[in-house]
Amino acid sequence: MDVVEKKLGITGKESSSHDLQQTTSSLPKRRLEHGSESVNEAKARQDEEPSSSKALSVEAKEKEVKEGKEELKEKELKEKANKGLEKALAKAKEAKANEAKAKEAKAKEKEAKAKEKEAKAKEKEAKAKEKEAKEKEEKEAKLAAEDWLGEAKLEEEAKAKEAADKAKEPDESAAEASVVLMDKDEDTVSDVKMHEARRLAKKDSALAAIRGRSERDRKLAPSQQSPFQGNNTAKLIIPNTKHMDAYINVLRLRQRNNPNHFRSERICFLDHLFSQMWRDKYGEFKSSEPDHNGLGRRLSGGSWDLYAGIVPTFYASNKTWGVDIDEIYAPVNFQNDHWIAIWISIPKRHIVVWDSIVKHISKAQLDEIMEPFLTMVPYLLVECASTDEERIKYSLEPFTYERQTVGVPQCIAGDCGVYALKYMECHALGYTPFPAAFCEKNVKQIREKMAHDIFHETPGFEGIEDKSSYYNDLDTYG
Repeated sequence: MDVVEKKLGITGKESSSHDLQQTTSSLPKRRLEHGSESVNEAKARQDEEPSSSKALSVEAKEKEVKEGKEELKEKELKEKANKGLEKALAKAKEAKANEAKAKEAKAKEKEAKAKEKEAKAKEKEAKAKEKEAKEKEEKEAKLAAEDWLGEAKLEEEAKAKEAADKAKEPDESAAEASVVLMDKDEDTVSDVKMHEARRLAKKDSALAAIRGRSERDRKLAPSQQSPFQGNNTAKLIIPNTKHMDAYINVLRLRQRNNPNHFRSERICFLDHLFSQMWRDKYGEFKSSEPDHNGLGRRLSGGSWDLYAGIVPTFYASNKTWGVDIDEIYAPVNFQNDHWIAIWISIPKRHIVVWDSIVKHISKAQLDEIMEPFLTMVPYLLVECASTDEERIKYSLEPFTYERQTVGVPQCIAGDCGVYALKYMECHALGYTPFPAAFCEKNVKQIREKMAHDIFHETPGFEGIEDKSSYYNDLDTYG
């Protein structure tokens, strides 16, 4: 029994079962040792194989994701680079276009400046031609007027001689025939008639030249247009000289008929011929040699008549400057495109200038305009004085002058004639300072009223019951 237990490996009762387990369990172990692997190792290796494959798969995926990110990033960088390049190209293209536009604009500006320069040159040339034509026309008119005056003098001499010859003629009742000896140096009746015809022809030529000068085209202010469109007379009122003089005549007649309306009876109004003749003849006055008393200079024609108040003939006041007249109002024209008004005070030896567009005439130009009046008015007072006592009252020293600017209404181009006349009228009536209603806003109504007054108050219409037919001739209302 013991021998069997020992062979079976059983040592005791308590450990029999345990020993049996160990024996039975150790049996396969011994068999496996003689084989390739144990069961546990195989199982462990089977467990290890899926783990390593999973790790390899995760690593591959991570690598793939990383490569994808890098590829995406590289793609984004390329897109950004392409976009930047496109923007740079667009900007360069835009800059090039702007440069081309700038060059084109400069070229156009240069072309415009060239055209402007050419236009200015043409305008300057046209003005020079116009000035030359005007000077030539004025010279011809002056020559014609001088010839006319010379012919008038010859006519008077011829008439006086004819009257003397008639007084010397023998009585027709004498029986014996008389022999008339003709002097070839003496004018016959036919010669006198021929001279008269020539004089009238030259007179008509001079008047035509003067009319042509005063009816040149002018730029019109808005107030000179509607409601006078197509209306020559209303458009020319007023820088036209004949209408300027017409309104001066209105003021003269009003002063004669209603002297109490004016601030003084010792004033007079002169037309534009006074200023025009004095300025035209001032060169002759300056160049003529005076005597030892400073007198004897050559004055313009008609100066004595103005001084004595015997012209115009329809309004001969017969009032003498310095004796009956203390103040003189007159319009003055500058270069046929602007009117100013002057007020001459003989007692103050001073002249005030009213100018509606002050910037139009410079100080130097105004000095030149005023020089004839500043010099010739005091000279005339001394030269024409009838007595030595009157001469002592005056001096040959030139007058002073000023261009008044404060409180003087201003206008736009084209209304200066109206303003010049209204300056004189308002001041003569005592409206100092000038009224507020005297302004550019009301100039259209002022112009219409002046046209109406000229038509109804100047000579030529007095005593005419039906004046309607004259409206067509004057073309006052188109």
